[in-house]
Amino acid sequence: MASPPTPSAPLFAAPVRHLIGVVVAAAGGLLGLYGGEALAYAIAEWTDRDIAELKDMLIWSSVACGVVGLLVGVWLVLACTRCSAEAQRTGLIAVGVAVVCGALLMLGTFDWPKSAGTPSVLYEIRLPAGMPQPRFDRISVKLWSEKSGSGCYISGLRRDGDRPVIAGSCVVTSKADGQTMSLGLDRGQESHWTMPVRADAQLEKAFGPWQRIVFMPPPRENIPPLPPGEYEVRYRVKKYL
Repeated sequence: MASPPTPSAPLFAAPVRHLIGVVVAAAGGLLGLYGGEALAYAIAEWTDRDIAELKDMLIWSSVACGVVGLLVGVWLVLACTRCSAEAQRTGLIAVGVAVVCGALLMLGTFDWPKSAGTPSVLYEIRLPAGMPQPRFDRISVKLWSEKSGSGCYISGLRRDGDRPVIAGSCVVTSKADGQTMSLGLDRGQESHWTMPVRADAQLEKAFGPWQRIVFMPPPRENIPPLPPGEYEVRYRVKKYL
């Protein structure tokens, strides 16, 4: 009867193999952290979500992929240095468990969209042609219901040709007509206009058309209005909170 084959000896002695394992595991963990962040951004883009809305998933995606990358690095060292089959099998099982746990964490922390609730409305405000790009920290966008105002989130600035565009979102809680929005810029300038979206609005897959803003008389005499020109705005009811 033939005797079983003798297993191959590891390529390196234990101290060297362990050092290689630590280096490769650290590199794999670092790559996994960056890969997890990239994966979260890709999911946000695929689901048409702002990454700020998925910050919990972003954190756990980075952590989970970092752990997976670390364990993959360990398994690669075990396999490439010809460690025992049992050690390689244990490393591969650990990788599989980490992948499953990471996927469950990402599913659990993903902010799943709701079919009803308080609408979160995206807005874009296009300023007059030739106006210089405003400073981010000097912009103020508010949503008003009667005399009560709440600040709107400003997500970014860009240019559409020679026109600055301010983008952001606001939460609409009132079903009554007569809501207004206001835009404030440098030197205390501020102007108001009617906000057409109410709390009973339906979700939209894309922005509506640009609408020319017709400013209302200033609510207080001591507030200077915005510089003259053609201002435009468009909205999109993106999700329910």
